[in-house]
Amino acid sequence: MKNKILLGLVTSSLLVAGLQAAKVGESGVGIEIGILKSDATSTVNGVSADGDISTTYQALRLGKYFDFGRLGATLAFVNEDGGTDGNYLALSYDYVFYNDGDFVPFVGAHMGYSRNEWSGREISIDHNGFVYGLQAGLIYDFADEFEFEIGAKYSKTNVDGSASVPGYNISLDVENSMQYYMSVGYKF
Repeated sequence: MKNKILLGLVTSSLLVAGLQAAKVGESGVGIEIGILKSDATSTVNGVSADGDISTTYQALRLGKYFDFGRLGATLAFVNEDGGTDGNYLALSYDYVFYNDGDFVPFVGAHMGYSRNEWSGREISIDHNGFVYGLQAGLIYDFADEFEFEIGAKYSKTNVDGSASVPGYNISLDVENSMQYYMSVGYKF
């Protein structure tokens, strides 16, 4: 159900999409899609193993450009690929390297909260926590009112959770994550 709603939002958002414009004073709304890879440690009865959690996500974005850069907010929905389902809300600041060209680079920072659920083999682990990190990317204005953005985000987290089933104590800790994304934005 959530994926159908998001697909509808993605389709309609192509007309009104993405985060911000690369001109001072402009605001924007949009969509972001990407891949997310997290480094995690799972522990069962005191025995630990490191591994990766890989998934895809979609996000709704909004923000505004100022002389000093760009302020934004992102609400993301993590797909249930690999057993993890969840969402996160983050605020961000980007220093935008304003120029007269069509391509505008930026670097920035973000912080937020992540809520997730991992399910597998008849157990479920809620793992929630704060995320913070750095990001960088490139904005391309392809029309007066539309832009395309690509970028990467690195996040440290304190996301963790645990569950108990008869005979087993299980925990899941996510140390960091890497996101690669693209977005389309409508500027106003």
